[in-house]
Amino acid sequence: MILMDGKALAEKIYSELQEEISKSAKKYRLAVILVGENAVIKKFVEKKKKIGEHIGIDVRVYHFPESISATELRKRIAEIVHEEKNSGVIIQLPLP
Repeated sequence: MILMDGKALAEKIYSELQEEISKSAKKYRLAVILVGENAVIKKFVEKKKKIGEHIGIDVRVYHFPESISATELRKRIAEIVHEEKNSGVIIQLPLP
């Protein structure tokens, strides 16, 4: 059986990404869409934000209340997706 040091591998990947991002003239921004107040999900989002900032990516969290309607959420997601500054978008699952 082969054992892998996941933490060391992650650090290597982070380091490589950080180097590539620092060489690029482009400014990267990740939009993370979060709905509700689930503490576990919020931890995952905070981890994404921390890692993104560590490697040079601006991570923006768009936090919506659980009470938002599906129609309004779709509208807001469309607006976020079409923002030119956003390089990528994650809809954090599960949705309530």
